[in-house]
Amino acid sequence: MNSNSKSSARARTRDTSATFENGAIETWTRPGQCIAGKLLAIRRGREFANRQSHLAVIRRRDGSRVVVQLTRLLDAEFEDRGVRVGDRIAVKFVGTRRSKSSGRSYKKFRITAQ
Repeated sequence: MNSNSKSSARARTRDTSATFENGAIETWTRPGQCIAGKLLAIRRGREFANRQSHLAVIRRRDGSRVVVQLTRLLDAEFEDRGVRVGDRIAVKFVGTRRSKSSGRSYKKFRITAQ
């Protein structure tokens, strides 16, 4: 993804600070969980550890909306795949993994986009 794409992706964000009127917040508890639908927006979330977080607002086929917190890895995956507002996407929770280098656990996802 080129630098223009990255800056335009961030330009689409807007602050949602304390409210999540955009939909239910997804919690990832079971490997295999999948959220699929149309990406409606990428919003600015709260700041954690001196890093701005982002939220993806997705509309499912049934019309319901869900908000997905973009972890560092998920955010990077969206950037690498060039995911844009309006794309049909699927976010699948693969499970919790442990980093070989740091020993920390993290949630692993698989992204598909059209």
